[in-house]
Amino acid sequence: MTDAPSSVPGADDFVIDFDPAHGVLRTTVRSVLTDEAAKNIYQAVARIAPRGGPFAAITDLSQVVEFPISDETIRGLAANAPAIPLGVGPA
Repeated sequence: MTDAPSSVPGADDFVIDFDPAHGVLRTTVRSVLTDEAAKNIYQAVARIAPRGGPFAAITDLSQVVEFPISDETIRGLAANAPAIPLGVGPA
């Protein structure tokens, strides 16, 4: 599954895909990681994750060329509930 819906602001800057064989959700960030992009990624993962899996997550930042994210955004995201709900896993 690849999911970076056009309804998600900044979806061109990241790709979310799911490997059902291994139960892994992968987010690949493809540009600058800004405050807005980080929030958009969190919201997209939070919307996708409850759809019956994933059991693990990987965030690939290897293509990020700049990282101008504020400490305020980091703290805000850390204070949120996990984007991937706890306890989601194989039966």
